[in-house]
Amino acid sequence: MVKRGFKKGDVLAIYLPNLIEYPIIFHGVACLGGVITTVNPQYSPQDLARQLNISRAKYLVTIPSLAVQAFSSGTLKGIRSVFVIGETQGCESISALLSDDGDAFPKIVKINPKEDVVSLPFSSGTTGISKGVMITHYNLIAQLCIVTKQSTPPDLPVVPTVLNVLPFYHTYGLTLIMGLYLYLGAKVVLLSRFEPQSFLQAIQDYKVCFALKLQM
Repeated sequence: MVKRGFKKGDVLAIYLPNLIEYPIIFHGVACLGGVITTVNPQYSPQDLARQLNISRAKYLVTIPSLAVQAFSSGTLKGIRSVFVIGETQGCESISALLSDDGDAFPKIVKINPKEDVVSLPFSSGTTGISKGVMITHYNLIAQLCIVTKQSTPPDLPVVPTVLNVLPFYHTYGLTLIMGLYLYLGAKVVLLSRFEPQSFLQAIQDYKVCFALKLQM
């Protein structure tokens, strides 16, 4: 990202379903002092355009089908670069970033934990228009500290295998799954959506002991 002009304070939008690359991108941008705005992959082009405009995002990571939809609707006019997981015309593959040797990555990034925003998720909008929620580095770590002070469920092993269907774009998946469970060294098995057969198959295949999903 640095070689593409990304710098501290720049905003990158993650417009993805739950994928293995999600936490890699999120924490990579955080280490650069950037801001990540997480976008609901089911958003309409109008909702996407509104979030990109409010967050002042200049970079976007998505998948080919969503990129094509966003380009055709004209919502990416203010975006400098679009990266996709896969291949599509007019976008750079995220694999090019992940294979970079990292020689341009700054050795020291001066971050003010209590002032510098690291995450900008948007509220669900149940009581009105969705709003950006500014989460600083301090906020993010404080949430993890609070959770880790609580006793974990007694029936879980020290290092659990967790099955997650909760969306990473919202605060629970963002904080607890990409934060707490990775911090604990847990194995996190991802599903992009809940389907009974694949859900049960994953539990069997990966010996899952703890599953997180939305109430149906």
